[in-house]
Order: sequence, then structure tokens, then C-alpha cells
Amino acid sequence: MIEGRHYAARQIQGARNYQEDEFGFLPLAGDADDRPHSLLAVLADGMGGHKGGAHASAAAVDAFVKAYQETNLPTPERLRQALERANERIGADSHGNPELEGMGCTLVGAAFTEDGLQWVSVGDSPFWLFRGDKLIRLNADHSMAPLLAEQVAQGKMTEIEAARHPQRNALRSAVIGDTLPLIDLKESPIAVEPGDRFVLSSDGLETLAEDEIAQVLREGAADGPEALAARLLAAVEARNKRGQDNTTVIVVEPFGPDGRSAAVETPTIIPARVQQRRGSHRGVVVSALVVALLIVLGGIFAWSRDLPPFSWLKPKPPAVETTTGTGKGMPATGGTEGGSAGGGAAGGGTVTPATPAPDAPSTGGGGPQPAPKGEDSDRGDHERKREQR
Repeated sequence: MIEGRHYAARQIQGARNYQEDEFGFLPLAGDADDRPHSLLAVLADGMGGHKGGAHASAAAVDAFVKAYQETNLPTPERLRQALERANERIGADSHGNPELEGMGCTLVGAAFTEDGLQWVSVGDSPFWLFRGDKLIRLNADHSMAPLLAEQVAQGKMTEIEAARHPQRNALRSAVIGDTLPLIDLKESPIAVEPGDRFVLSSDGLETLAEDEIAQVLREGAADGPEALAARLLAAVEARNKRGQDNTTVIVVEPFGPDGRSAAVETPTIIPARVQQRRGSHRGVVVSALVVALLIVLGGIFAWSRDLPPFSWLKPKPPAVETTTGTGKGMPATGGTEGGSAGGGAAGGGTVTPATPAPDAPSTGGGGPQPAPKGEDSDRGDHERKREQR
């Protein structure tokens, strides 16, 4: 679970033996004023088995958030480029790796900025707006379901036939490292209004019908995003559906109950390398003071002994150490092999660095293959934390 003052995410594993969903947040602005603040929320639903699906969703979210953060283009272009980077990452990671061959994921990236809301999505993971007591799906469904619905509307099949169609959940577009045949990109922003609540989810939430999801949101009108996400997952679990899929729910409420925008929580998390630099700066200052004191004391000592000025500062010739033999016991040069870099602080109610996401190998295929999710791997910069129940 990860929670901010106006967004939260929760997950359940359902009846699966593993978790293939992934999500991430990137809070950007943090001034306490009346404007909606910038937040990127990303969700991916992996496919391709235990290793493939988990790896795909984690890699896609990691690449998407990093790419979005690295550019200052207009929001639609940032979203498009972030999606392209995620797609490239999937292709690079699966290339030449039989365990990851055929992996992929859906992806929804929603950018809440001062201009409003824009998004990009591929696949069937739904993105809803709950406004004025109505639940409205915002993004396109790239499964076969909409096409079957058209067949029903044209009288070419019955609703029962469409519901039981074996290809109903087949995807017409997904992030698999190849050409994306369908992309839903919202280029012009839509205004965000007080009282709006947004829900991004994996398709596991669709165990509930849309009117049931809307009812849960109505009943939790006084709740914050974390409580709403918990309510939705509790409703899914109460169904006790056989073969229940992984379910991830992100709830975003840009405005608080009083109509004022809720400032993004952006705690100061100092990476270890920055902390080390800060520590070294203090050490330099202390060392300089000590040296200055020694110079003064040495000067007094030299004056009292009538020695030439600063003769006591002249260093002795360094001792030369010669090493012979095979080199056993010599310190190794460079870093240790196989270690993982990065990391981050984690704590309740705070935005934390990303859950482990695999490093991208070189596009030439010569680099090391990233560790699948659940094994040691590099942590991303985006902020997220998993809670499974």
C-alpha cells in the first residue's frame, strides 16, 4: 500500500499464486495553494506467466515513470514518449531470454497537472471518473469486449453469447515490445472539479459491475483515497470468486472535501549517496579547522624553538612498500560483482521510493539479464510500496 494526502493504492493477489500487477506514483509539485497539483499515476497488469508477467509490469512502470520525469515536453508528448520507452524496455528485456519471451502488459498513465487531466493507455485496464454520483469510464478498452458489444447492438449476437465468447478478454493492443496497434492518448486536458474521484485499476476489479463500483464510492463519500481503495478491494474479496485475478486499485482525489486542492505530500528523502556527500562536506569543514589550529600551534612552537618558518610542516618521504609473489591478499580494484544498487526509505503514510524493478539490459543484448520480480533487483526512483493481503 502507498498513500499520499490525495492518492492511494492497494493490491490483493486474489486466487493467484503470484502478483503480476504493478503501479507507481510521481508527485511533481508541492506548493500549498488552491490549484490542483501535479501527479503522475501509473498502473500495469502483466501477462506472460509468473516471471514474465511480473517482470513486464514492473519494468514497464519503472521505464514509464523515469522517462516521464526526464523530459519537460508538453504533457501529451511526455506521456507518449514514456509509453514508447516502456514498450522498448519490454522488447529489450525479453530479447534472447526464453523465460521472458512473450511477456507483456497493459498500461495506464494518468497525469494530473495544473492544466487538468491527461492520460495514455494501452490494453483493457480501466480508468474511471466518479463525478456527480456517476461513474464514467475515461479510457478506451482495447479488448474484444467493445467489438462484441457492437455485434450485440447490431443484433448479430445476443448478450449471453457476447458474455460467453471465448475471445471476449483477448487484447487487441498491449505493451509487448512491438508496434502498438492501438493507443488511447488524451491530448487535450479535461478540467478537474471539486468532488471528483478517479479510479485506475487492473481488470480484477471488474469482478464488480460498474454500478457496484459506483455504489461503493457513494458509500465512501466521506472517506479518503486509502479507505476507498480498501472498500473496493473488500467488495471484490466478498464475492469470493473462483479464480479471482490479481486486483490493484489506485484512487486519486485532487480536491479535498472542502473543495480545496490537496497538496501533494513530497517528503524529503535523501538518497544514500547524497547523505554521504553531505557527511563528507562536514568532514572537510572540521578538517580545515583542525589544520588551521595545528598551523597556528606549530607556528608558536617554531617561534619558541627559533626554527625556520613552517619547517615542521615539511612531510617525510613516504615509505615504499614492494609487493612480490602472486598478489594474494591484494585488495580488489573496482566494485563487488553482482551487487544491487539503490534502495530507499519506507514508512507508513509516506511516499516511498519504488518497489524493486529490473534494470534494463543494453539494447545490444550483451548486458546482464535483469532479475525477475521477487529477486534482488535495482530500485526505481518513482515512489511506490506494495501491500498484499
